[in-house]
Amino acid sequence: MGVPGRVPDFLLAPPLEDPKERILGRGLSFMERATRGLSKLLRDTYVQWDTSSREGLLQKTDPRVKILGLACAVVLVSLRHSLGSQLFVAISILLLASFSKVGLSSVYPKALGLAFVFGFLIPAPSCLNLFSEGEIILPLLVRESPSSFLWFQVPETVGVTREGLSSIGLLWFRIFNSLTCTFLLVNTTPLSDILKGLKHLKMPDSIVVVILLTYRYGFIFLDLMEQMHRARLARIVRGGKNSETRRWTGERLGFLFGKAQLRCEQTNKAMEARGFSGRVRVEPLGSMEKGDRWKLAVLAIWAVMAASVV
Repeated sequence: MGVPGRVPDFLLAPPLEDPKERILGRGLSFMERATRGLSKLLRDTYVQWDTSSREGLLQKTDPRVKILGLACAVVLVSLRHSLGSQLFVAISILLLASFSKVGLSSVYPKALGLAFVFGFLIPAPSCLNLFSEGEIILPLLVRESPSSFLWFQVPETVGVTREGLSSIGLLWFRIFNSLTCTFLLVNTTPLSDILKGLKHLKMPDSIVVVILLTYRYGFIFLDLMEQMHRARLARIVRGGKNSETRRWTGERLGFLFGKAQLRCEQTNKAMEARGFSGRVRVEPLGSMEKGDRWKLAVLAIWAVMAASVV
């Protein structure tokens, strides 16, 4: 039995980690860093009132013109197979962001990170001559004779091909340009204006409703995820093992999936009970001003120039 009035040993023990390191983001577990990073990404993407209210080029543009510009850019980068066209589009987006007084730090770091993962890291093995023949510019492995492994042949020299690098570069530019266009539209246009523009461009009401509900309930599920993570941290003294963290993460993902499905059903029933018929009513935008018509003409000229670049 302990001595009455004695302070417990765990209260006298030094802290497990320096609080300053936790504030700066160092010393955090992978789960904590991932949760904070996801929260910051979603909040920075959703909360765009600061940049959308500035006196910039895109802020003064009709939302219909901006949506058409986004659609034109995405279609263009998807159909063109030359790096010159992709580079031309990337430079144009950079100039447009500068004229719109949008901080490059709010657009390009997120686009570069996602493009690196989905445009380079995942398709990186495709640049080897194991999957497609081509001119080897960087030998990685030299063997005495070719052999077979599973369902494909392993040549004598395994390396990076020029054609593989070109295809990966094209894929990276496509993803990067599409992301920067999307982030630029979100950072310069309030959600209400985006929905108005989509509605006036004859977008189906079902898509408009999905976008609106996703925007509204994204914050709710983000807050729920943070609450679950903080509740887990409050119940443990030391950081758990990696296997326990992975198991907990998988369980929480399943719980969030079920919670999202239940919330969708409840929201649908509540909307139907209040007389929702599937139609979305928005305020009219009116006719385009003369300046917006000129911008639409410039957009058409830009699309022709980008398509003609080799």
